[in-house]
Amino acid sequence: MRDLWDGSYVESPVWDETARALISSANLQPGMRVLDVGSAGGGTLFPALERIGETGSIVGIEVDREWVDWLQKEISKRGIRNAENRLMDGSP
Repeated sequence: MRDLWDGSYVESPVWDETARALISSANLQPGMRVLDVGSAGGGTLFPALERIGETGSIVGIEVDREWVDWLQKEISKRGIRNAENRLMDGSP
């Protein structure tokens, strides 16, 4: 997938719908702690934050340093204090 990424981030209506379906099936509630494996550009992380609110928290993990840096900057830019993104491999 990284080969297809040109350094910009454009939200995809297809991914938005898929992310919202995943979040809905996870039955996220305010105050929950969430691990987002493969966080990339935050397509699941940001909608999940809406569900867990300010009392919850999310840690995103991603194997690609560029995505980690991009998402962490976006989190900071938005003033979000209950989410972070880390460079990590989530595979067994």
